[in-house]
Amino acid sequence: MEAINLKVTNNTNVELPISILGTIQNPNSFSNYNKSYDFDLTGEVLNNVVFSIDYSSVSSPSTTLTYFFNNPIPTIQGYVDALNSAGIGFFTYNGNIIYMFSNDYIGISIKI
Repeated sequence: MEAINLKVTNNTNVELPISILGTIQNPNSFSNYNKSYDFDLTGEVLNNVVFSIDYSSVSSPSTTLTYFFNNPIPTIQGYVDALNSAGIGFFTYNGNIIYMFSNDYIGISIKI
């Protein structure tokens, strides 16, 4: 039997989930991205409000797109789950900061 040695390094400032063996390929996984954006929501009232994210495509950075979330969300985890459903990257959070990982889109702002 051969041994497999593996060293994984997190080069970000946020704790990120990772699956190494026995997982299905996920194209929305953060491990496929090398660009990150962060949104500091400190001071924002996050309790059951609607929100939107402004972003642009890397191929057309001067055009701002907006994705609206029209259902009130009570927690920051809910915001992250909703953002992950948008298909524009992988989102996670630490405290009041939401992190976006994407190679195809540029995160501009989150509006509460």
